[in-house]
Amino acid sequence: MGIDLKNWMQNLPNGSDLLALNLCGTHDCVTQHIRLPHFFCCQDLTVYEQLLLGVRALDIRVRADGKCLTMVHGIFPAYNHSCHRANLMDMGDVLSQCYRFLDECPGEAVVFQFKNDNGKENEQCFDNLFYTYIKSKEPYWYLEDRVPTLGAARGKLVLIRRCKMEPKPDFTRHNTGIDFSTWVEQPEVVPTALPLCTGTADFIIQDRFKSKPKPRWAQVIRPFLEQRTAFGGQVGAPAAFSRRFFAELCCRPAGQGGGAVLK
Repeated sequence: MGIDLKNWMQNLPNGSDLLALNLCGTHDCVTQHIRLPHFFCCQDLTVYEQLLLGVRALDIRVRADGKCLTMVHGIFPAYNHSCHRANLMDMGDVLSQCYRFLDECPGEAVVFQFKNDNGKENEQCFDNLFYTYIKSKEPYWYLEDRVPTLGAARGKLVLIRRCKMEPKPDFTRHNTGIDFSTWVEQPEVVPTALPLCTGTADFIIQDRFKSKPKPRWAQVIRPFLEQRTAFGGQVGAPAAFSRRFFAELCCRPAGQGGGAVLK
């Protein structure tokens, strides 16, 4: 029997811990159109198309632009179509695709990892997300600083806030997302695994982004899935990673492992 990738969560129990499920995610999910694509293009589908294929964790990188947010990968902006300034991708462009999907598939839930990616801390990014984009669309969001059950998250974007925010009366633990602001970059060749404690849940972060495809699978992803052990590596290109990992994941028995977001 085939799997309905568009609605694969709908028959799972409501009481399931959302982040105890194995979720397929996409790294730098908005980089379909970007300059220097060999190095910075990580996806060749729109966000909506990724969600239709079963992706349920989005890696969102931004920089502040006035009261708005521009989508980026490092120093390079992302575009809706051809790489021309008139086509710069705004957060609203991403959210319209997410809301469309959730309207069509209210039984699904999408993890929305939000990060300022301009190279320095900028609390303005979360201000912009909250006031410009979330404030009139709260029904689409799960904003508590705790891991929800699948039932509580259905039809919503579950915010993981991987950035600092300015203390304000408007901001509480009930409307600013799961707090990943203490996430530490792991660029070292042989780092140790990073425990991340939010106060409501404990996580182990494997973020080894300096690995070539073959050793990354053997030394990074497979140990993480099976044993949650540490690893190291070197620089490579996104397309090479994806070709290698897809082949390995297709050979992996269904249901093996648990509680991981793969992106």
